[in-house]
Amino acid sequence: MKVGDTITFPSIDGLYYKLEKNDTLAKIAKKYGISVVDIVDYNNINPKKLKSWINYLLKRSNTSKI
Repeated sequence: MKVGDTITFPSIDGLYYKLEKNDTLAKIAKKYGISVVDIVDYNNINPKKLKSWINYLLKRSNTSKI
């Protein structure tokens, strides 16, 4: 990268979510109207090894509450 180069970021419709105490993917999915599978797939995560210091992307869908 050099001075004058242009950076383009893809448009992503959704929000970032930081895990809170006692959160589960099922609770988050229900709260925002998305599926657990979508959260896992979009963030490329192992649902049994969630990290509290990572912000997970909750992507908007046609039926989501985001």
